[in-house]
Amino acid sequence: MNRGTLLTVLGTAVSIAALAFWAYAAPAAGSGWILFFAFIGALNLLDSIRNGTLATVSGAAITATAAFIWFTNQGVEHAGWVGFLAILTGFGTMTALNNAVKSNT
Repeated sequence: MNRGTLLTVLGTAVSIAALAFWAYAAPAAGSGWILFFAFIGALNLLDSIRNGTLATVSGAAITATAAFIWFTNQGVEHAGWVGFLAILTGFGTMTALNNAVKSNT
C-alpha cells in the first residue's frame, strides 16, 4: 500500500470517527474542538490524493457522513461547521471524480 492510499484511508477514518464522536458529544461544552480533527482528517484526504477512485469514494463517505450529521443536529452549536465540512469535502469529491474521469478517458 503506497503512502497516498494509506493517508487517504487514515484521513477518512479520522474524519468519520471525529464526526460521529461530535454527534454523540455535541451538547457538551467544548465539543466543538472535536470538529478540528474532522477537518484535519478531511484536509489530509484532500491533500494526499493519488488514486482518483479511492479519493472519490473516501470523499463521498465523508461528505455523506457530514451532511447526515449536520441534518440531524442542526439545532446544536457548531453544526454550521459540520455543514461547511460537508460542502468542502463535496467540492473535493467532485474534483477527485473529475480527475478520475480525465485519467480514464
